[in-house]
Amino acid sequence: MIIEGGESMKGKALFAAFLVLLAGVSLGYFSPGAYGQLSVTTDQFTVPIAPNRDDVKAIGMGNTQIAVGTRFNAMMYNPALLSHGRVSYEVPGIQAMLPTSTFDAIGFLSDPNTIKELRTGDFLKRIRRGFDQYVNAAGTAEDVAAQQAAAIGLMNSGLRFVNEMQDKVIGPTDDPKLQGISFIPSFQVQIDHWGFALYGILQSGFQSFPTEALSRLYSLRIPENLNSLSVEQQLDIALAILPLFDQNLNLRYQQAIPTTFAVAYLDIVGAVGYGYQVNDALSLGANLKLVNRRVSTNIINSEHYDHILREIRSNFSSSKTGVTLDLGALYEFRKIATSLGLSLQNIIPMPTLNSTAVLHTLVYTQPEDQSQLPVAQTLTATLPFEFKVPFLANIGAMHSLTPNWDVALDWVDVASQDDAYEEYIERFRLGTEYRLEVAPGSFGAAFRLGLANKRFAGGLGLSFWRVFQLDGAYAFDHFIGDNAFFAQVRFGW
Repeated sequence: MIIEGGESMKGKALFAAFLVLLAGVSLGYFSPGAYGQLSVTTDQFTVPIAPNRDDVKAIGMGNTQIAVGTRFNAMMYNPALLSHGRVSYEVPGIQAMLPTSTFDAIGFLSDPNTIKELRTGDFLKRIRRGFDQYVNAAGTAEDVAAQQAAAIGLMNSGLRFVNEMQDKVIGPTDDPKLQGISFIPSFQVQIDHWGFALYGILQSGFQSFPTEALSRLYSLRIPENLNSLSVEQQLDIALAILPLFDQNLNLRYQQAIPTTFAVAYLDIVGAVGYGYQVNDALSLGANLKLVNRRVSTNIINSEHYDHILREIRSNFSSSKTGVTLDLGALYEFRKIATSLGLSLQNIIPMPTLNSTAVLHTLVYTQPEDQSQLPVAQTLTATLPFEFKVPFLANIGAMHSLTPNWDVALDWVDVASQDDAYEEYIERFRLGTEYRLEVAPGSFGAAFRLGLANKRFAGGLGLSFWRVFQLDGAYAFDHFIGDNAFFAQVRFGW
C-alpha cells in the first residue's frame, strides 16, 4: 500500500511526515484486517538541508551575513568577502545549539525512574488498579469514601507521570515538541585573498508521539483533593485505560508507550575560496566545497532512553560525498559606508541521500464474530526520505552608521528552494551590531539585535586580547522549530 506523500513538506518535514504515518496506523487506516497485509510504505519525502554553517555572530544579529563579514571570516556566507585581504586564523572554533527544553526532556527520559516506568508500564497499571478499586469500593459509606479517596490517589500517582512526560517531552498532542541539539567544530584560515575552511555540522533531533490512550489520560488531570468522581470522569478514565489491557489484565504495551522518532545528520565540509577585487568598488569570490553527508533515522524504544543522544546517532548507515560551488559578489559604496552583497550557494548539484525509517507496531482488528477477542498482528510501516542540498540565492546589504555600529538587511533563498520557511516574508532578515572597546587591545564587547523568521534575536560577544572570542545568541532555530541558545568559542587572531 502507498500513502500519498508529496515531494516535499515545509518546516519540520521529517517529523511531520512521521506523524502522518502514525496517525494512519492509530486510526486503523493501515490495519491488516482491512487490507489483508502486514506492511505499509509511504511515498518518498524530500527534505532540503543546506551544508552551510551559520556563525553565532550572525545569528545574534538576525542571521544577516551576506554583506557582513569584515569583522570575522565569512567566506562560507559570501566568498567575495575574501577580497579584504588579511591574515587570520580561527583554530579552532566550537559552536553549539542548546535549547533548554531539550535538556529537560533528556534529563526526564534518562532518569532511572522514568526508564523503569516506561519499561514496565507501571504508571498505567496504577491507574488501572485505582480505577478498579474505585468502582469496586464496598462497605459502609465511610469505608466507600475512604476506598475511593485512596483509589483516586493511586490513579493520580500514575497520571502525574503522564502529565510530567507530556509537559517535558511530548508537548501538546496536536503539535508534539521537537527536541534537538547541534554541534559544529570548525577551522578557518584566511591568507591574503585565499580562504580555507574545514567544519562539521552534527544535528540531532527526536520527537515522541503519544498514543491515543496517553492523549486521553493527559487531558484528565484529576484534582488531588477529590474523594469522588463524576460519571463523566469515570467514563473518560474507562475509555482511556480499559482498552490497554486484555481480559487477563495484561498491558498491551505497544499501544500505550509513546513512539520516539529520531533523526541525525552529519555534514563534513572542506572548502577553499578566493576573493578578487575587480576595482575599488566591486569584488568577486568563489568557494569550492567538498561535502560528505551522513544521515541516521531511528525509531527509539524506552530501553534506550538512558542514552538517547547516542542512540539517535547510532545508525549513520547512509553516506554520500559530492562537490559543489559557491559564487559571491560585493559592491561597496565607500563614500556612504554601504555594501551590497550577492551569494549563490550550492550551484553544482549534489547527489541526494536516501534513508528509511521503519516502525514496527501492533494493531488490533476485530474478527467478524464480535464475540471473539481482537486479533493482534505486527505491522511494519516504512517511511523513505530523500535528503537534498538546495541551491540558495541570497542578497544582502550593510551600512555603517559609525565605525563601531553596523546595520544589515538580507533577503535569503530568493528562489524559494529551502522548505524551512513557512511564509515567504520569513526570508527577510534585519540585524545590527554595536562594538565597544572596554579596554583597548585587551577586552571588547559586541551587542547584537536582529529580526529573523518574524522573531527577534539577540546576541552578545566578548573578545579577550583579540585572541579568544566568546559569542552567544538567543534565536529561532528551524530544525527544532523553536527558540534556542547558541554558543560559540573561538581561538584565533
